[in-house]
Amino acid sequence: MRNRARWSAVLTAMLVAALVPAAGAGAHGDGDGVEAYHSEEHTVTVIEEEFIPEVITVSAGDTVTWQAPSDNLEEHTLHEDDSLLFEESLFPGTSFSYRFTRTGTYTYHCDIHPGMDGAVVVESLEEPVAPEAPRDVEATAGPESATVAWSSPEFDGGSAVTDYVVTTLPGGQRDIFGDSPATITGLTPGESYTFEVRAINEVGESDPATSNAVTPTEDTDPDPTPGAGPCPEDVAPAPFTDRDAIPSTHRGNVDCASSLAVVTGFSDDTYRPTLSVRRDQMASFIARSLDAADVALPAPAEQRFTDVAPGSTHDDAIHRLAAAGIVQGGAGGLPETAYGASQGVRRDQMASFLLRAAAFAAGEDLESQTQAFPDVGAGNPHFANVNGAAQAGLASGFADGTYGPGAGVRRDQMATFVVRLLDHLHSDTG
Repeated sequence: MRNRARWSAVLTAMLVAALVPAAGAGAHGDGDGVEAYHSEEHTVTVIEEEFIPEVITVSAGDTVTWQAPSDNLEEHTLHEDDSLLFEESLFPGTSFSYRFTRTGTYTYHCDIHPGMDGAVVVESLEEPVAPEAPRDVEATAGPESATVAWSSPEFDGGSAVTDYVVTTLPGGQRDIFGDSPATITGLTPGESYTFEVRAINEVGESDPATSNAVTPTEDTDPDPTPGAGPCPEDVAPAPFTDRDAIPSTHRGNVDCASSLAVVTGFSDDTYRPTLSVRRDQMASFIARSLDAADVALPAPAEQRFTDVAPGSTHDDAIHRLAAAGIVQGGAGGLPETAYGASQGVRRDQMASFLLRAAAFAAGEDLESQTQAFPDVGAGNPHFANVNGAAQAGLASGFADGTYGPGAGVRRDQMATFVVRLLDHLHSDTG
């Protein structure tokens, strides 16, 4: 058994003492006069049955390296106690490094030598700095758009990241988003784009992380035939002040969906056709479509999702659809008890929502295993729904035959999707 009494005394003394953050943290300029923090290196020597120093104090973002000298003939196993951050074997002449990006006290021990304990105390920086760049930036082309996804920075600079700036190249357009993914609209079909993503905290912006290059496709989703379904040929123009800015491909469907109160505008009487649709907004669009088609949804049996506030704008629609099995939790890696209300809707997810809504109305399974698009394979969790949606006329691809599963859904495209759903429901009942 390790000598816990000795270790407890050391740890208590260490916590009571006035600890000072490690000095000399490296920084560099990002071109705008904002300093971005880079890791300072610290070394712990592993010799015989000791960690030297036994307790080390560092700043968030620093790296600690455990070094076993070549003349130390002992093998050691470093095992972090609480969070299982690391478990590493050290042999003579080898080293192991770990970067600590979160404050706290991390105790560890050697599995081989009882009583051989150490601790790393990670303190916050005296002054926050700009965050590091986001990681794993990946862009996916869509119709006149691209969806950009990323992971949060490894180190937030000692201050929480509040937003992300996505810069479109060429052009230099800067858009601010609260989280990943982001859909950039208004892109030119056939032109190659890359995207720089920067994280923002209270101090400033990070260095950019750049995506792969993508080439948007043409937006060729066709309108349903006027008069063939719920929309009359002489449907009145939607009363939005920016109606003329709605691409002609979707304008008639916006008019139709507006006339049925399935889509609505903003308080300033605009529709904002190129804004991305979130999962909570999508639920309201789908629920209104089913209401317009006289398809009765069950009442919500419970407040199922922890991230949907009771009584919020889209709460009723989300939980009615959940009771019908049309929406589910767990989006984007969240637990099943979370809906992911603020996440953007992708085209493959949209196909699932539409098909489940149609299947609920028809009382039958509409999924299909017959592949409809070359870029939606069996490994995609929405594979069967995308295929079924294509067969039912709820979803269509682009001129090159692809579907663009990872692309986001805009508000103008959303109108076309729900009109297709209404058209499908009308043909089934009419």
